Amino acid sequence: MSVLVPNAKPPQRIIDPVAFFVALIGAPIVFALFTFWIFFIPVAAIVFGGPAYLVFGTPVMLWVMNRRDPSGFEVIGWALLAVVVMIALMSLLGILTGDKDWFDFALFYGGFGLIFAPCWAATFIGLYRWLCRDFYSRARPYS
Repeated sequence: MSVLVPNAKPPQRIIDPVAFFVALIGAPIVFALFTFWIFFIPVAAIVFGGPAYLVFGTPVMLWVMNRRDPSGFEVIGWALLAVVVMIALMSLLGILTGDKDWFDFALFYGGFGLIFAPCWAATFIGLYRWLCRDFYSRARPYS
C-alpha cells in the first residue's frame, strides 16, 4: 500500500555508480587512445587537464545526471559552462591577488579546456550509456 504525500518531490534519477566512475576516469583515456596521433596533445591534456576535469566535471555531471537523462549536446554544453566558470574563477583570483600568472593559467587551461572538455564529456556520456545497467535506472521499493 502506498501513501500519497502532498507536495512530495518526485524521486530523483538513480545513477549507476560503477558506470559513472569508470566512464568519468575512462573518458579522457579512451579519447586519448583514439586521438594520440595528433602530436600526443591528448595525452598531455590528460596530465594538465585531468585534475581540473575531475574537480569541476564530477560535481557538474553528478548534478546533471541526477535530475534527468541528458543528451550528448546537453552534456557538452555543461562541460563548456564548467570551463567558462573555471576561467572566470581563475581570472577573478588574478584580479584579487594582482598576480598576472593567474590570467596566464586561465588562458592556458581554459584554451585547452574549451577543446577537450566537450570531447571528454561526449566520450563520458557514450561510455556511461554503454556501461550502465538497467538495475540502477529506477528506484526499487524496500521489501
